[in-house]
Amino acid sequence: ETEFSATEVLLTELCDIAPVYMCMGNHEQSLKNDNQRKLFDVVAITDVRLLVNDGEYAEINGKKYYICGVMQDYSTYKKDGGYRNLDDFTIDEMKNYLGECPEDEVLLLAHNPFFFFLYAEWGADYTFSGHIHGGVIRLFGVGIFSPERRFFPKYSKGVYDISGKKLLVSAGVGKLRMFNPPEIVIYKI
Repeated sequence: ETEFSATEVLLTELCDIAPVYMCMGNHEQSLKNDNQRKLFDVVAITDVRLLVNDGEYAEINGKKYYICGVMQDYSTYKKDGGYRNLDDFTIDEMKNYLGECPEDEVLLLAHNPFFFFLYAEWGADYTFSGHIHGGVIRLFGVGIFSPERRFFPKYSKGVYDISGKKLLVSAGVGKLRMFNPPEIVIYKI
């Protein structure tokens, strides 16, 4: 059984600093029903906005943004107990989950950075991801190993660009990794 009191404290304190938006990643999806419900209960008592294939408009520093979160099927992370033959994620699925990309500036929360090309094609101006979190092992600023046991993942940590569309992959605050300290990123738009 998982205990979420530290999660509640972290989310509450982050909400005291700024608006907080969250999307579902593979770890949240992999929680058993009771633990997933407990996590949702903790999120519900904070001011965190959980965006599951949904979005909303927000004004930040006098500018209007559409903030949305997409959740791919768990089979894009792990399938049949392993990491081979994972399912793909398509532009049609993206549009099915979130509709057409709004004309406004769009901030997308998408845990899996492997699909950055698709997020950019859909039209997200800024995408915020984790999943690789810099790599399980990181040497000389390079992610060596991904959670799927792939060597040298393409988007491991930092800011990437496709035709002016940006992706930020954070190390996050989760599990211990080698030569890759936890981080909370402040990204000024």
